[in-house]
Amino acid sequence: MTCSAYPTLAAFKAAPISNLTQALQDPSIAFGAFYGETANAPYAADDINIIKANSTAISVGAWVRQAASSIQTNYGALNKVVASFNDILPVTPTSTQAIQNINVPNQQPTQSGPVVGSVGNGLAHWTYNRTGGYGSYGQILISGITSANVNRTTELDSAFTVWTAAQHLNSRGSGYLGAWIAANSPSSGKDYAGDPLGQTFTGGIPCGMEINCGNRWADFGLQLALGGEQYTVGLQVVPDVAASSDGPAPDDKWPGTFGIVLSHSNWGHRWWTGQFVRYDTIMPTGYAYYTQGGSTENIQPASAHRMDGHFVTGLDFVAAKFTDAVFRFGFSQIEGYAWDGGGQALPGHVKGYLKIDVGGTRQLIPYFDYPTPS
Repeated sequence: MTCSAYPTLAAFKAAPISNLTQALQDPSIAFGAFYGETANAPYAADDINIIKANSTAISVGAWVRQAASSIQTNYGALNKVVASFNDILPVTPTSTQAIQNINVPNQQPTQSGPVVGSVGNGLAHWTYNRTGGYGSYGQILISGITSANVNRTTELDSAFTVWTAAQHLNSRGSGYLGAWIAANSPSSGKDYAGDPLGQTFTGGIPCGMEINCGNRWADFGLQLALGGEQYTVGLQVVPDVAASSDGPAPDDKWPGTFGIVLSHSNWGHRWWTGQFVRYDTIMPTGYAYYTQGGSTENIQPASAHRMDGHFVTGLDFVAAKFTDAVFRFGFSQIEGYAWDGGGQALPGHVKGYLKIDVGGTRQLIPYFDYPTPS
């Protein structure tokens, strides 16, 4: 469905009638989607529900506000008005064709902005403005059940799939995204008065995406490996999973740079906290973070955790409570022992000190040169 949006009534009227469907976002007029009609001519324009197009006489056609009872599609066999959202296009249970199949082999969207390029000029563009009623649990909703067995060795079920590929990226800083999701908050914060847009924000949580998985009857307990075990996972991030068309990659070439990146925005907006594990989120015998290194020594990572840049403190345990110990080490990670009158003699020279804070008081931990093996 082709649907362009216009911010003013004047721009809306000047748009070509060939758009078929377009949205009006003028703040002085109720938001709505309009369909270019000629079947019920002549029309009486009121600039609210019926709007005259500059290119068409009102006696011939006009833009007519659409209710949510019907839609029009204009792709091949789907070029018809669907009388109701409950209508279903005919498809057999064993069909080899999609219920709706749109193929655009030579897409060349027009420019809609000097910075963002083409916006809303792709395969589908929906606009809406919920002015009342109840919360819409899924403006676009996929609700289904897979009652057949899913054979993981040959099949993969996915309720929603985005699979695209770029063949040319030649501009430094250019981006190619599989998906872009935004949930912007109202413009007015709790401590800000006189918001020019008249928006309010005294409660609520804007969330870009919430992921839910598993159910209470699928508890597999604490697991410290994946392999062929059963497990549930909220987010699984892996590099390119498809075989390359020019054969397998060399041993020293890998397609993934970063698994997850937290960054500031193009406008410099930043987070207060990078990652947050909330109280009572992890089971008593579980781990807030669990990192596995290399399975063998020859493929071990350089470090479990590396920090660059400036920090006030490295690790802050001030508000933490430990029933056992702050650090735990295995016997293979310690070397030697010393005490007064026995064991190894303490070195006579302290190489330096590590700064720590205990109960708000600065303390020092001495360290010594590593002894040369005899």
